[in-house]
Amino acid sequence: MSGALAQSVEQRTENPCVAGSIPAGTTIQKPRIVEAFFIPTIFTGSFYFYGMGKVWILLIFAICICGKVSKGQNFLAQQLKVKRFNVAYQNRDNAINKMLEANKLQKNNLQILIRAFKVEKSLEIWAKNKTSKQFQLLKTYAICALSGDLGPKSKQGDGQIPEGIYKIDRFNPSSAFHLSLGINYPNAADLKRNNLNPGGDIFIHGDCVTIGCLPMTNVYMEEIYALAVLAKSAGQKNINVFILPSKKQVNTTTIHTEFWKELLLINDYFEQNKVMPLYSINALGHYELKK
Repeated sequence: MSGALAQSVEQRTENPCVAGSIPAGTTIQKPRIVEAFFIPTIFTGSFYFYGMGKVWILLIFAICICGKVSKGQNFLAQQLKVKRFNVAYQNRDNAINKMLEANKLQKNNLQILIRAFKVEKSLEIWAKNKTSKQFQLLKTYAICALSGDLGPKSKQGDGQIPEGIYKIDRFNPSSAFHLSLGINYPNAADLKRNNLNPGGDIFIHGDCVTIGCLPMTNVYMEEIYALAVLAKSAGQKNINVFILPSKKQVNTTTIHTEFWKELLLINDYFEQNKVMPLYSINALGHYELKK
């Protein structure tokens, strides 16, 4: 990785979930306008014309027609500049293409949703095209290690894996653990339930070791990471991540039983309808399904 790009990677640590992130997207600055009658811009086919005190813009070709598409393309290109992900992407591209084609999914229209289950030690990737309403199960991966017990994470250093509904908020193609996707723990529900020292820096990552994260084998992580990059590149703003104790209600009665029921209602809705449920988080940090 080049020195300039290496400096752009923000290093974060929570042993052993060491990870960082390259900023999620690239801001394209407008070219500086110099006073002249006719100026070709940095974009091929774009010209500035001056007249009557106003600037008229003629776009011969549709360069930057849509900022969202441009940013997405730049994000994928930015990630591919990192050698580790570039190699991983080339290694997994054929398998990903076959998987998407078999499910009639398109790279440039891809959206994904992730579900992870502690009891089953599994991580699912659900996917759909942007033009489709329902998700379909794309692939199930084995989580290769777990730390802590059933129940949500509540404080820094407790070794627990969070439980709740989260989003991917960081991409790190040069993680200390191969590749990593950051989860936005603590979210609003976590902070309302435990606002003193809830901890942070939770990742889905490679290398199959963890304290409080979701570790995968490197081959699995390459696919998961590549699918997330493709979805973001296709314009998906929020990649949702369900982290649940189990697919079914846990029979053991604990202080977490009512909390698990809240999550199960949201998960059951997804199972039945194959769409991302609408939910809210109340003042006490409880999840409430909107029907």
